[in-house]
Amino acid sequence: MVQSAFSTVDIPDGMDEENCAERATPSTIRLISVPLICLADLSSVCLNVTNIVDCNSNKGDLLAKKISRQPESVRRHLWEGIQRAKEKLGGSLPLLDPIKDMNNKDKRLKECTEVCYDYPFPTHVK
Repeated sequence: MVQSAFSTVDIPDGMDEENCAERATPSTIRLISVPLICLADLSSVCLNVTNIVDCNSNKGDLLAKKISRQPESVRRHLWEGIQRAKEKLGGSLPLLDPIKDMNNKDKRLKECTEVCYDYPFPTHVK
């Protein structure tokens, strides 16, 4: 099993790192290491579930733990929300394009994700 690792860098309040202009809200940059196949399968659809599970944290790991502890009826409600989104979007959720959607200019990432899309399933699964 591949474990993810992440680190956080806080940019000071009121400063924009790129052009040193003032910014209204503070930012946090999170670097997360994940297997490439996981990046190839991310959806670009974002569902707001914080009001369903009564968790106002923007930390994904806390939200995931909170969801996992919810009764089956709440988890079913979340799943139905995902299914409704799929129906509205023509039967499938659009995948995140790591190059366009994340504004990534690394040519190696583009080549690697294209290789992932060529395989119908992860090659590490036997």
